[in-house]
Amino acid sequence: MSEDDANASGTEGERRSHSSAWTAAPLAVWAFAFALIRMLPRRFPLRRVLGLAMARVGLVGGGGVLIAAAFVQTPWVPLEHIGTTDGELIGYVMSVDPGFVNVLTEDQEFVILPVDSVLSRE
Repeated sequence: MSEDDANASGTEGERRSHSSAWTAAPLAVWAFAFALIRMLPRRFPLRRVLGLAMARVGLVGGGGVLIAAAFVQTPWVPLEHIGTTDGELIGYVMSVDPGFVNVLTEDQEFVILPVDSVLSRE
């Protein structure tokens, strides 16, 4: 397997967003604001302002993620060439359950394959 294949399949050398430096700064700001809210007295005005701001950021952020997910047409798994007893199938493996492989084809058709019929996955 080449390095490009390894990166495409999510094994060696892949940079993941949860290990990137750009995710640390917002997390640190969020953790600091949360700790500050917990430490401030209940009737302190800054506690109320920070609490409302964090609630709104959560709503806007959650809504943004849902909107982005609605418009993204590509699944967040790699495209695979699946060799079966009936021929080759190109699609996205969504899950591997006991006895079955669930695949979303490029035409966005959902196919459930018995594990016995899958000969190879690349």
